[in-house]
Amino acid sequence: MKRKGLTLAEAVVAIFLLVAGFSIVAQLFHRAMRYSTRITVRQQAVAIANRRLEDIRAWSRAHHLPGGTLPMTDWGPWTASPVQDSYDPSYEISTEFSRPPFYNPCTRFELVNPLAPDRVDLTAYRTQVTVTVGWGGSESVRLTTFICVPTGSLSEAPAPRPWLALMAYWMLAAPPSPAGTSPLDPVPASPAATYTLVVSPAGTTPSGSPVIHHEESVTYEAQLVAAVSGTNVNLPCRIRWASLGPGAGTMRYIRGTNRIEFTHRVVLNGLVVYADDLEAQLEASATYRGRVYRASSPRIVLVP
Repeated sequence: MKRKGLTLAEAVVAIFLLVAGFSIVAQLFHRAMRYSTRITVRQQAVAIANRRLEDIRAWSRAHHLPGGTLPMTDWGPWTASPVQDSYDPSYEISTEFSRPPFYNPCTRFELVNPLAPDRVDLTAYRTQVTVTVGWGGSESVRLTTFICVPTGSLSEAPAPRPWLALMAYWMLAAPPSPAGTSPLDPVPASPAATYTLVVSPAGTTPSGSPVIHHEESVTYEAQLVAAVSGTNVNLPCRIRWASLGPGAGTMRYIRGTNRIEFTHRVVLNGLVVYADDLEAQLEASATYRGRVYRASSPRIVLVP
């Protein structure tokens, strides 16, 4: 007679496999819960660090010059470190203030001041703020940002801060201050000035209508000039260039200058072509005190 069921050895093996499977599942669940808790705790720490940085930035706008009365070296109550988070005391917050060297990243700013050919040091106008949020004694997150001197308006900027006004003008697109009150606007409101945008050849580019062959280039520069009581004043303003006429070529802005290089070559979809037996013309435009000034170069003759 054939018996039904499991032998003792089979039952022991089945129970062992079942217990091992449950044990592995329990360990994986416990590990997943632990990682999820760590991620939640770190996210909370990052949120706390972000909130403190925003609070410091808002405090700086309200208390530092020019809007407030304190210099950028004074950070008031934020220098106390470490402190506990007001919402969750289990987190400890440490704040560090430092001023690593920082130089002007754009040569266009430096060209406004012809008496300073060296790199412009802007270290005094920004502060590096590092916030560290720790918990559990050994774990922490760290966030670092830069807080710059509040700009205010250009007409109210203190005299020792011309480069701050310059950065605000070019980078924040702030409206221009009244005539004669900004280091960017050297022309007084009176007597009345006459403005002229001048385009002239630069480098080895000949005067008149140049003739260029394949891969040859010409370079032009533009300058907005204000004539005040018989004296010409060069104005620091941005020049925009465009190509006119049936001829076409490759234009390259020369960084840090108001110059444009025009090359008798056109690249279309990776292919190099030439606009032979045609003419091109370069037009410069500048905006100053709400008015647009334009001037053009001589006609450029493109030949094979």
